[in-house]
Amino acid sequence: MAMYRHTYQSVPESEEQMMDNLQSILAQHKIEDSLAGAIMLTVSEAFVNAFVHGNKRELSKTIQVEIEITPLTVKASVIDQGERHIDLSGDRPVPDPFSENGRGIAIMRHYATSLIFSGSKSGGLKVSIQFDRKKYYESKILK
Repeated sequence: MAMYRHTYQSVPESEEQMMDNLQSILAQHKIEDSLAGAIMLTVSEAFVNAFVHGNKRELSKTIQVEIEITPLTVKASVIDQGERHIDLSGDRPVPDPFSENGRGIAIMRHYATSLIFSGSKSGGLKVSIQFDRKKYYESKILK
């Protein structure tokens, strides 16, 4: 098992740095291209949500990204310093596919094997994302 933990300042430029780090980790572990793309997109969505909705773009806050890679799974956690709130009650409207807003959770649910929202020890929101490497590969090949 390999574990990586990075902390980023809550500034717009941090997303690019996070993506570079994530891409390097996935390449180092030879994660398949289709799965790597799904992981990159999903973690990016969680990161942007942490910056915009969790940390409310406050420059004094940080976003932590944890990556765990095993032969069977790739797990990612994105943790903000916001107020640990996300409204998942009831039916969410179907997002407009052409809008830049309102699609993040739907995108994450589409690509991830598992998506869990919970409170973090620091009081913010923790988004835990898991990809089952074998299931993901098989489901994408069979389509």
